[in-house]
Amino acid sequence: MRSLEGQLREIKAQPGLFGVNSGYVDPTSLDYNQYFDHLRAFNASVHRWLVSTTSKNLTLENGQALSTVGSDSRLEKGPVSPVEFLVYVRDKKSYHEGLETDLKKFLEQQRTSLHFDGLEVKFLEIDTPSESVINRGRSDQIVLQSPNRGLDSSFIAGDISVFNDSKCALFDEVTSPAGTNILQNIGDRIRQHKKVTTTGVQRYKGQDLVHVDMLSGIAYYDPSRNLQSFKQGPLRTVQYALVSSLIKLLRNKLSYDLVASIPSNTVDKIHALGVLGLLSLRQEQLRDLTDSYKYFLRAYHISQFLHGTSGRVELGVDISEVTDRARSIADICSSSLCKIQ
Repeated sequence: MRSLEGQLREIKAQPGLFGVNSGYVDPTSLDYNQYFDHLRAFNASVHRWLVSTTSKNLTLENGQALSTVGSDSRLEKGPVSPVEFLVYVRDKKSYHEGLETDLKKFLEQQRTSLHFDGLEVKFLEIDTPSESVINRGRSDQIVLQSPNRGLDSSFIAGDISVFNDSKCALFDEVTSPAGTNILQNIGDRIRQHKKVTTTGVQRYKGQDLVHVDMLSGIAYYDPSRNLQSFKQGPLRTVQYALVSSLIKLLRNKLSYDLVASIPSNTVDKIHALGVLGLLSLRQEQLRDLTDSYKYFLRAYHISQFLHGTSGRVELGVDISEVTDRARSIADICSSSLCKIQ
């Protein structure tokens, strides 16, 4: 198996793949620590651009708040993936039905690296705060419990009071008796993602998806077949372990304002909890967890980059290092990351 560095020397980025003057540096040109710092700065610049331009060019009715969620709000998205938007709406009568069309048209008119993949709508008066309704009103509509989307969401434009009320509603839900079931569901997700982390295989819709072959040292990325290299294993394990710990802290009477002020970026969030004296991790565990998260995030983005530039599905990796880092993440995330009294 050729080394990762050997494979990367063969790759030539296609001009304009990530948009005109996007400022993004492809993940093959930096080591994982340098790339993580660059990625955070790149996503922060995209966020600032969105805040500046959407407020000037989009019509948002009173009672609506546009936000980013997922890796966009965590400042961890690679430009290959579409930007994820969520609009919070106080009630149905205040929702502008053409907002999704306007948003798509607006982004298409910009010379940027952003790709649009639909708009999630959350109605504060009827929707459960911790749940996401995907493809609302369509035959393929699904409802997912994802309190992490609300906890990490970042305000872009519109009615800031609606955005704040959505956060408060989520706080009320996770600290209510319903929070017990939410924590149980998240615990199940953590166990599933930990298994993917150590085996590379995910059971999905009745079939086994091999994201990473832990014997041959090959990671697979092919969205058409739901293959996502390291996303469903180590990255999701750390993200859900953090969500679980934050909800436990909230249920343990930690100030909501304190949690709301914690950075959305995964590594920054871990360090912020450490500064507050809330982490249960030893210094060695803290170092290993954050270092491996950066390592796997870059590897995931490289697999996306390979697929986007040349259609490559396979990424050869140092399986010994991957195995060691995967075991470390699984072990650390087997217990709460925070001190719970």
